[in-house]
Amino acid sequence: MIYFGLFISIFFLITFFENPRYRTEKLKKFPYVSIVLPVWNEEKTIAATLKSVIALDYPKNKFEIIVVDDGSTDKTSQRVMRFKGSNIKIFKKKNGGKGSALNYGIKRSKGEFIVTLDADSFVDKDALKKMLVFFNNRKVMAVTSSMTIHKPKTFWQRLIHIEFLIGIFLRKTFAHVNSLYVVPGPFSVYKKRFFEKYGGFDENNLTEDTEMGMRIQSKGYIIENCIDAKVETITPKTFYGLLKQRRRWYKGFIDNVIKYKHLINRRYGYLGLLILPSAFISVGLGLAYIGYVIMKNIDPLKQSIEKLRELGFSALSPTNFEFSGFKEALFNFFINPLLPLAVIGFVLMILIIFSARKFGKDKYNPSIGLIYFFIFYTFVYTFWWGVAIIYKALNRKVVWV
Repeated sequence: MIYFGLFISIFFLITFFENPRYRTEKLKKFPYVSIVLPVWNEEKTIAATLKSVIALDYPKNKFEIIVVDDGSTDKTSQRVMRFKGSNIKIFKKKNGGKGSALNYGIKRSKGEFIVTLDADSFVDKDALKKMLVFFNNRKVMAVTSSMTIHKPKTFWQRLIHIEFLIGIFLRKTFAHVNSLYVVPGPFSVYKKRFFEKYGGFDENNLTEDTEMGMRIQSKGYIIENCIDAKVETITPKTFYGLLKQRRRWYKGFIDNVIKYKHLINRRYGYLGLLILPSAFISVGLGLAYIGYVIMKNIDPLKQSIEKLRELGFSALSPTNFEFSGFKEALFNFFINPLLPLAVIGFVLMILIIFSARKFGKDKYNPSIGLIYFFIFYTFVYTFWWGVAIIYKALNRKVVWV
């Protein structure tokens, strides 16, 4: 794990810093843009989302907002109707899923470019202008934003905040080697002609954004990333909420890699040779590591519990503390040849996180989240993947929630 992590981290850091992080040119003309916003029971966040879109620093006569209510059963429609205006169109349809709502909106759009936005996300006012500059390259079919957590407060949100910062770094790095394979729902921009030529979103796909990203790659086009176009999104506050989200994400990823397995090929450059294979290698190593830790420690743990049971709580007394044994364990730890490599890996990860925070313009303090991340993330990440793999192996249904 350490050797693989060091190799990947060093490769990504070199790639990130040898390429420009920002595009310096300005948008010379303002094409017409359609922002498609699928909503389902989003009464708590839809108003703030719409306010952020309306406030975009872009000519008001050059973009439209298409809200597609996908069969909400709460007060979402009433909240949306308050914003009805000249450039906001509101449609209501039977529930058919996010992909269905996106396609419904795209078919009714007038824009040369399509922007997707989730109803629990909030975009910076200058994001759209920065992202459209990348389409000066005719091969670019989609541009992703810099996505971070909105006001992380709970244990799980602070933990995932660090994961999202790493995601900011990775999306920019992947874009440098033309290996982006996900076009996230929160504020991504597409050329509409791609949908017209190759069809809309897969309405039966668990992760329609991953399927679309892999489809764009398979057709030989480019997905770019604008690291300074910031969008904040709300994440689940609880472990169970995250488990449902990640079960869908990871099983959807497996399904899409199987569907687009031809991408794992040297013809697709770094995407096929390194990026997609490394995703599976990291998961495999994580599962192996957790299994190793459990098997290695299960017998000593049983023996310790049994000894405590025999001696009673007096075994926990400082007078029974065996300093020599502690000293030997400490010595063995510090002479382990993997320790300096692990320290280097830790430093590189810190560099990645703070580079992402700087260039992605994240404003939330990551210090507490860093502690949570380095202690717990490997275990929860591996657990989520284990659940997704079991669901896939047993062919159990995962619903979009």
